Amino acid sequence: MSLKFILDLLIDDTVQRAFGEATTAMSLEDPERARAEHDRREAAKARKRRIEKKYPGEEATDRSPIHMTRGAIEGDAFEGAEGVWQLVITVPEPRPSFVVMPRHGHADAPREVTGEPVFDRRFAVFADTRALAKLGHRLRARWLEADCDWLYGRGTMTATAGRFKNRFAFLGLLDAGMDLAEALVEASAETPERLLAALSDPAWKVGAAALDTLLEHHTASRELGHAYDFLHTNLDASYERLRVHGFRRAQDWRAILGIALGPHRAARSDAFEVLMGYGPPELASQAASTLLLTRDGLDDERVAKAVRAIIEGDPRLLAATSVEVRERFLLAVFDVESEAAEIDVVPVVRAATEYLAQTGAAFVYAELSRHASRSRRVAALAARVKARLGSGGGLTLADGDAGALTLHDPE
Repeated sequence: MSLKFILDLLIDDTVQRAFGEATTAMSLEDPERARAEHDRREAAKARKRRIEKKYPGEEATDRSPIHMTRGAIEGDAFEGAEGVWQLVITVPEPRPSFVVMPRHGHADAPREVTGEPVFDRRFAVFADTRALAKLGHRLRARWLEADCDWLYGRGTMTATAGRFKNRFAFLGLLDAGMDLAEALVEASAETPERLLAALSDPAWKVGAAALDTLLEHHTASRELGHAYDFLHTNLDASYERLRVHGFRRAQDWRAILGIALGPHRAARSDAFEVLMGYGPPELASQAASTLLLTRDGLDDERVAKAVRAIIEGDPRLLAATSVEVRERFLLAVFDVESEAAEIDVVPVVRAATEYLAQTGAAFVYAELSRHASRSRRVAALAARVKARLGSGGGLTLADGDAGALTLHDPE
């Protein structure tokens, strides 16, 4: 009898005894919790026995890669970097109409999942029971019962399964993943009725995915008409971002402008981005001339994008805004009323500051000068603008064409 074998027995016995004591204490404090834990362990044992019976030729200590096939579905499990096992299941055509992954705490997540646009904008949020209810009992049950975190995209399901314990553990995970893949394929043919119901999902991107599917696969259905009735009549704040998405698909630019000028910041930001990217220039200009006058017109993500677009000279943004509007916006991001030095370490504030120092003209210098006596950071930026423009040698500051600031030599 080897020393390792004896140590394993001692460890197993110690772990089991400690677990038993913890379960006993739990049963005294919370009988229902103890019963649920007992049922979970019994289900795990039953699953383990089923897998061992289903794959009788496998050895528990075998660490070689695993490959399974079930019709057109293929599954693989293998040991990757640092001993962590990976699971990959290939889902055949037709691919499901939703990309599936967990919510991860984001209200409208996931975002930028697969790199494939047609799938990135389609997903179901499986952490929300109301969203689950719309996608079929079998798929919902399989997802909730999964022992690992499966992600779907680009026609594959992937998961990280942890380090090697025994081969049957990975066989069980992969086998359950194959069940989930089958259910996922079954759920790919969503009915128009179910897609219409999904519009009211609390995660607005689920509703957007449902609307996309109606537009692309059910153009003659009455549900598509009901979907647009829903968008026009449901003015609740929770549907504003969905309305932006729907009106973009319908190219209803004036409806989007109405949302851009409305009270809901996230929806305003979506509408601004849509108008700048796709809308008529005159409507994009109306939105920009309002939303770029203050720091609070757009959310943080779109503020950063707008600053970057100004710095990089994005032609659509430049065409939709005047020099003064852009400078007002950058000054709002810089925040002339703030004295806190910590604000300057924020990347978007730092970018706005540097751009103003390099390009700020008459309006910028005038605004900075108004606040310079109350803020050292404003005074410092004003000094940088003035030094760049020049103030000696007979040179004076003068307004140039198109709002630019030029140096004028009276001689």
